[in-house]
Amino acid sequence: MYRDYGLIYPTADLMMQAEYLYLQAPAFITTLDRLVSQLSADFTRGKRSLLPRERELILQQILQQGQKDGVFKWLSLRQDQEVGMAFSLHRSLQTLAEYGIDAEELKRISAKKNSLRLYDLAHLQFAFQVYKQTHNLYENHDCYEYIFRLPEDQALPEPLRQVKGIQGFHFYFSHPLEKKFFQWLAQRIPHCAVDEAPPPAWQELVFPKKAEVVCGFDVLREIQEVLLRIEQSLLEKAPPYPWAILT
Repeated sequence: MYRDYGLIYPTADLMMQAEYLYLQAPAFITTLDRLVSQLSADFTRGKRSLLPRERELILQQILQQGQKDGVFKWLSLRQDQEVGMAFSLHRSLQTLAEYGIDAEELKRISAKKNSLRLYDLAHLQFAFQVYKQTHNLYENHDCYEYIFRLPEDQALPEPLRQVKGIQGFHFYFSHPLEKKFFQWLAQRIPHCAVDEAPPPAWQELVFPKKAEVVCGFDVLREIQEVLLRIEQSLLEKAPPYPWAILT
């Protein structure tokens, strides 16, 4: 079953459970994040992933420079407001990126709606993108956008080159780019389907058949104890699906 198919899972633990179940019969078993990383390897080569705290610091610099140059039409901040505003603006820019709205499109929207707020946001988004390009930085959504721009007549990169189909399992789609990625796959691979049903272990979380409380003196020892229990159950030939860890 699923020979010559690629199987995609949302998390590493579900991927490892599938490896246990299918014994590597499919073309590949991977997580969505790992597949996106493989397909965007040419784009990320020589670049560094932007750290969460860096995003806010960069936006603070852009805010300070923008206010100094007088480019903003709506934003007007005191110095003690910059940190909180940088955090809020980053969330806004991230949401725009996840919906595929770039600075040029946002500028068109701001002109159509005559919105000074959106105009300033478009300036920030453009300046932030320029900073990343200048300093060889990237974010997760940049990898998706690179993949979506791959020419249709270009051969698919590995590991997709020889697969006859793609099957995604247990997807809950944490942001719109993930769903768009499967739509992109469906346009290039003949048989592409996604199962959005939760994993078996998750389905039993409301009324678990067997719940076990594990405690430790600190988080590290608690994790070690949980892993020991899992290892013991696997040695007893119990399949990994019944395990669901709540923290």
